[in-house]
Amino acid sequence: MDAGRTILSAQGDAIRNIYGEFKTVNTENYSIWESVGSFKGAVVPLTPSTNNSYFSLVRSMVTERTDGAVYPKVIGLDASKIVPTANENRPRNIAFNYIVRAA
Repeated sequence: MDAGRTILSAQGDAIRNIYGEFKTVNTENYSIWESVGSFKGAVVPLTPSTNNSYFSLVRSMVTERTDGAVYPKVIGLDASKIVPTANENRPRNIAFNYIVRAA
C-alpha cells in the first residue's frame, strides 16, 4: 500500500502527463514543421484549413493567412488540462489489507 493510504481508501485513476507543441517553421509554404516535447517525431502536417471559424474557436491561437488558408503558428497539448495526471500510470483502486492466517 502507498505511504499515507488507509484501508479502504480510494485512489483515482491517472496517466503520466503528455505535453508537447508543434509549430510551423517555413512561413512561406508551411512545408516544414518543428516538433517539441512529446510530439517529436509524431506530428505530420495536414492539408491547410480554409475554414476560418475552426481557428477562431481557440481564441488565443496565433494564426497566419496565406492564399486564403489559415495556418496555426503554434499548437500545444497538455493532457493534465483534461485528465487526471500523476507521476505514474495507474487504474482506479481501493486499498485492501489482506490478512493471512497460518492454519
